[in-house]
Amino acid sequence: MTDPRIDKWTRWIEGPIRSNVLTMYLHRDTWQELAKVIEDHGSLPDSYFWEYYRDIYAANQAMAVRRQADTDHRAASLGRLLVEVGDAAELITRDFWLELWRKPDEDPYWVQVAEKQWCEHFAGDVGDHLDPSVPARQLAELQSAAEAIKGYADRHVAHTDTRAVGTEVTFTLNDVHVPIDVIGQLFRRYNSLFTASDYAVMVPAIQHDWLAPFRQPWIPPRPGERPGHAGGATRPRA
Repeated sequence: MTDPRIDKWTRWIEGPIRSNVLTMYLHRDTWQELAKVIEDHGSLPDSYFWEYYRDIYAANQAMAVRRQADTDHRAASLGRLLVEVGDAAELITRDFWLELWRKPDEDPYWVQVAEKQWCEHFAGDVGDHLDPSVPARQLAELQSAAEAIKGYADRHVAHTDTRAVGTEVTFTLNDVHVPIDVIGQLFRRYNSLFTASDYAVMVPAIQHDWLAPFRQPWIPPRPGERPGHAGGATRPRA
């Protein structure tokens, strides 16, 4: 019987953490695909819509990153997982890890793969159980990557910061895309730790042509009307 804390962490990884992380990747892929459509077209008019579209994307992704970096005891997040696993690293033993990999026929190849990954990714200087310095180091990496985006989310999206909300925003989309990649790598690592499985592709596959609505005009022009051209807004880029 496994410790109930391991069962809880596995539920987190397979439930809210996985859902949030894969959604971040799906949203980014959608943003990049549509940005490519816009760029390839080359002659779409400037419009406030582009600013609106970018703001919605940035705010949504910023909050998703902030959510996974959260270490509050009430959060079922990647950040909280790293805190709890680090505090109870002795629960994650080499035997626990190898048991996840054992096949019905006891194929020695998979045991060798598991042994190699245990030594490279989890054992550190300890050997028989998870080295607590591993999740501690990865938590610091996560918090460092999310620092800029968390500040933006706190002050300009969630408004939980007690300081006055400024009007100048220096946040860029690269500030959110970098921590998404860090979160994705850490998710894969700890998903592997608790399930002995991995994701070759992080972007969920959409089973229909989601770009279909963009293949036809949304607002048919009125008789004699010429398309407007409202300047001042930058089109989104990948």
